Amino acid sequence: MFEIYIRQLLELAENHKKINIVDLFKADSKRLEEFSIETNEIYFDYSKNLLTFDAYNKLVSFGAISYFTDYIRKMFNGETVVHARFFKLEFFQNIQGEF
Repeated sequence: MFEIYIRQLLELAENHKKINIVDLFKADSKRLEEFSIETNEIYFDYSKNLLTFDAYNKLVSFGAISYFTDYIRKMFNGETVVHARFFKLEFFQNIQGEF
């Protein structure tokens, strides 16, 4: 499952190379509202990133898979997760030539 998400994200990244931020704002007049989050004290504006709704949805679903949520939980509990970095590095090196 992890490999499928990685491949989808790499394809999405390749497609996003053709996107222009000006075109994204022209296509969506509410882009600032849709790609910003405001809490009591902090305002996050993601509208100026080369991010589409498709990319956003894929990133959110990618972050929700158990592989990452387990490691996020471990990191916040102070556990060591260094070995995960080596796994990801090896995976990316293995598929690098495919895209």
